[in-house]
Amino acid sequence: QFDLKRAMWREAYFDRMAEILAGWGFNQVLYEFEDKLRVRKHPCLAHPDAWSPEATAALVRRLEGRGLEVVPLFQSLGHAESVLRLPEYAHLRQSPEHLNLYDPVSEAARDFLKEIFAETIEVFQPRRFFHVGGDETRNLGAAGRAAGREPGGLYLGHLRPLWEYLLGRGLRPVVWADMLLTYLDVLEQTPAGVVLMDWDYSTGGERWPRLRRWGVGELDWEAYRSREDPEFKSRFEKYFV
Repeated sequence: QFDLKRAMWREAYFDRMAEILAGWGFNQVLYEFEDKLRVRKHPCLAHPDAWSPEATAALVRRLEGRGLEVVPLFQSLGHAESVLRLPEYAHLRQSPEHLNLYDPVSEAARDFLKEIFAETIEVFQPRRFFHVGGDETRNLGAAGRAAGREPGGLYLGHLRPLWEYLLGRGLRPVVWADMLLTYLDVLEQTPAGVVLMDWDYSTGGERWPRLRRWGVGELDWEAYRSREDPEFKSRFEKYFV
C-alpha cells in the first residue's frame, strides 16, 4: 500500500520501491492518493505537492511495467479529512464536527464521490479493482440527519450505490472488512463482486493465542469457545480455527 495521506513521495522513490517490490515477488499495490492527485473537476482538493493526472498516469504505467497491478484507493465514507476539512465541502459532512465522515444519507456526497471515481478511472485505467476504503466508521449515526439510525443500514445505504456504480463500470469494488464484519446483519445485502479486504495491526506468527473479532475485540480461545455467537461461528470459524 502506497499511503500518500501525509506526504507525496518523490518520483525516484516510487521507481525504487517498484523495483524492490517486483524483486520480492509482489504483483499488486494499493495507491491511496488522498489529495495528491489534481482532480480537474475539483481543483481545490489538490495538495501543493499533488501530481497532475498525466504524471500519475505515467507512474501507473511504469508500475504496471514492473508487473505491479495498481489499485486506486479513495476513502469514501470515513477518513475523509482531505476533503471534508475544506469549507467548500463542509456541507458533505455528517455533522459540522465530523471532519472525517461523509453524511451517509447525503445524495450530494455520493454524487461528489462518483465524480472523483470517474476521473480516477480515467487516470488509472484500473484492470479489475477500485478500493473505496470504508474502515473505522464508528461514528456513523452519531449526529446530523443520520442521528439515531442503525449504523449498519447507514453504512450499506451509503456504500452500496458506490459499489454498484463501480460494478457498472466493470470494476470490482474493494472495501476494508472491519465494518461489514461488525454489521453482520447487512452482510447478506452486499452485492456479489464486492471484495472484503481484512486488515489487522496486532496478529503475528503462524499460531496466535488470541482471536480478533471485529465489533467485539480480542478474545482468547477459551473465551471464544464459551461465547454464544452461532451466526458468526457458522460463517467464519472455518477460516481462523
